[in-house]
Amino acid sequence: MINPLLPWPKKLVGSLFELFVPDQYSDNDTLRLIIRLRTQDISVRQFAAYLNFIDRAYGRLMPKGIIHYSRTHRYELKISKIEHGSIEIIISNLLSDPNSIKALIIVGLLLKYLPEIFKSALSTYHDYEEGRLSKARRQQITERIKKDEKLTKLTGKQVNQLCNFLDLMYKKDIRNLSKAQKFSKETVIEVIFHLAESTSSPRAGDGMRKIRIHRSLDID
Repeated sequence: MINPLLPWPKKLVGSLFELFVPDQYSDNDTLRLIIRLRTQDISVRQFAAYLNFIDRAYGRLMPKGIIHYSRTHRYELKISKIEHGSIEIIISNLLSDPNSIKALIIVGLLLKYLPEIFKSALSTYHDYEEGRLSKARRQQITERIKKDEKLTKLTGKQVNQLCNFLDLMYKKDIRNLSKAQKFSKETVIEVIFHLAESTSSPRAGDGMRKIRIHRSLDID
């Protein structure tokens, strides 16, 4: 069951799943969301807001919603690894869990396209001004989506759907968005996805039987 509280665009998210995940893979292979950071002058407050933004977005994308997510540790998003050098935060989810993979993909896109235009939660705007800012924000998100080589196969309609869905997710956490965006601008070097084969699994050439996720598991 997918979270009924969010207007999930079924076909769009199914298309994203196909773009980021191969048709065949072992049940121990993972999709990694890698966030590379600069190593000096990291704002603790902004970093906390950035991580909180990630956690709350992921929670909203879980099957039973953010309230259930916040009350249980079973599906809690965890940092799998922190690499040295330029700091790398790695979040890994098994490809055999389609719901968590779809959520991770959306979270990664949210981080990649964090907008610079938003309304403060504490500010008051006239409807006209709010509408103008919203239009400018969606235009900025759309331009970033179109520049992403990974998403070139999306149709114009899907680009608009993705833009609207991401914008909705941003607005649901407007209080964290300002600090998270500032942290992203000042500290984040890049946000990338990486498919990783399990080191404990035999290679396909050695006769490994690959597992295919049935498309019937796509979001309803």
